[in-house]
Amino acid sequence: MIRTPIAKNILDIIYEFKKLIKAKDKEGLLPWMNKVVALDIPELLTFVNGLNQDLDAVTNAIVSDHSNGLVEGTVNKIKVIKRIMYGRCRSDLLRSKCLIIVFDSTIIRKNQFYAYVDSCFASRQYTHHMPRTLA
Repeated sequence: MIRTPIAKNILDIIYEFKKLIKAKDKEGLLPWMNKVVALDIPELLTFVNGLNQDLDAVTNAIVSDHSNGLVEGTVNKIKVIKRIMYGRCRSDLLRSKCLIIVFDSTIIRKNQFYAYVDSCFASRQYTHHMPRTLA
């Protein structure tokens, strides 16, 4: 049971947003954003400001059935592997490491991933210089 009104308000807003996304209700987005602004919670205001920066993309994402989340996740994993192994291996070892890690988590179909990794290596994208430390 929630005892503080702030926590209850935050949970209510989160559940409303979840319903809005599941129902693909793009008309309800602006009233929802106004409710969040009225709550005046800094973290939620940051989220709403991020939504406002690209409102067209957000509304399209709400009504669209398509998502590039799987591809983005896979590309992110490959970049992390590349950062970890920077300067430590040859391209064939890096390719093998990418294939093992991605297939281990079964993210995308095998043929699509082979094609993507092979295109990266064919265009030599893996040779871009990367910083040794992250800022």
